[in-house]
Amino acid sequence: MQQLLKVGIFGIGNMGNVTAAVALPNKIPVLGFNSSEADIDAVKSTAAFEILHPDVEATGAGKDRTRAKDIMKGCLRSIMEQEPFLDFVTELDVVFVVSSTGGGTGSGISPMMAEILRFKYPNKIIIPVGVLPTRGESVGAQRNSIEYLTEIERLNIPYMLFDNDNSGKESTKDIYDQVNNDVVEAVRIIRGDYSNLSKYGMIDTEDMKKLISLPGMIHIHALHGIYAEKMDSDQTIEDLMINSLKENTMVTMDRDKIVKRRGYIANLSEDIQPYFRKEFPKFTEQFGEPVEVFDHYSVNLDDEKMNSVILINSGLSMPENRLKVIQHRIEEVEEALSKKKESSILNSLADKVERYDGTTNRARGNESALAGLDLDSILDKY
Repeated sequence: MQQLLKVGIFGIGNMGNVTAAVALPNKIPVLGFNSSEADIDAVKSTAAFEILHPDVEATGAGKDRTRAKDIMKGCLRSIMEQEPFLDFVTELDVVFVVSSTGGGTGSGISPMMAEILRFKYPNKIIIPVGVLPTRGESVGAQRNSIEYLTEIERLNIPYMLFDNDNSGKESTKDIYDQVNNDVVEAVRIIRGDYSNLSKYGMIDTEDMKKLISLPGMIHIHALHGIYAEKMDSDQTIEDLMINSLKENTMVTMDRDKIVKRRGYIANLSEDIQPYFRKEFPKFTEQFGEPVEVFDHYSVNLDDEKMNSVILINSGLSMPENRLKVIQHRIEEVEEALSKKKESSILNSLADKVERYDGTTNRARGNESALAGLDLDSILDKY
């Protein structure tokens, strides 16, 4: 019988709560926290699960990470003693702390909660999962993301990053829907949903724990629906995977050749097997050679199951190329804000009006006259 890791999603803030709701049909244990009653009500109108909240009136953090942290500090002990929290955490092997990086509640609280869970439950793997804003979002969202990433990096634990900028969708709803679903899909992969029983080598639950437990970024890339009749004679499955990387909503890996561990999960029918090489030479050339490799190879004998290959890289560096995009966005807006016109047409027009009225010298530069004005006198001029 296939053994699955015990995984759960702790969704913090609105984005984290929505992802938890998406995970529910996949029988993934979920728990939520939010500082906004309005956001809680919106999510609960479509999905029934426990969303914890502060004891005081939950009016939200207003995109303010500091306020979010203060809110959590005020109710943290109470929340961690509540039965829903204890029931959720106790039975899990891996806790994914999911949030946006650009908001207030999720961005501010998630690193703090990840650190608390890490030390309170040292035998569990705690993985923050952050979703970056599009490059067009506000400078506030970009700065919140930098602060989130700085705190996550300091924790020296594994983490995953998704990117709204990578979805390829145009509408805000479609972007959010795709990323939420992709976060859940990554959790399912780690749980073992695609790890079919095989005599040719398996990544069991202990192997998966080892694969995902290294400090640094985890990157997962999956290719489903591979068919021999669609393959060119000189093409490999690895070629298809590299070509489809641009469709991955996870933050792109830097090509700094730092990969600590790599695992693959392949489920391929016999006619497609000649197109597969487990060494992944092209990935290795572009992204680096892993120190350890975990193999999971199964033969697909079921016509209704899709041929698929999933590649998991871990112990990766913080993605500096994506950070440069955020930096550029912040600098671009700050430069625009610093611009100021050297002259103002308003002043010129005001001078013309004063000359026309013959009032050029009225109350201008006359400090004694100004000193005698009261509020009513000023208002009387309008």
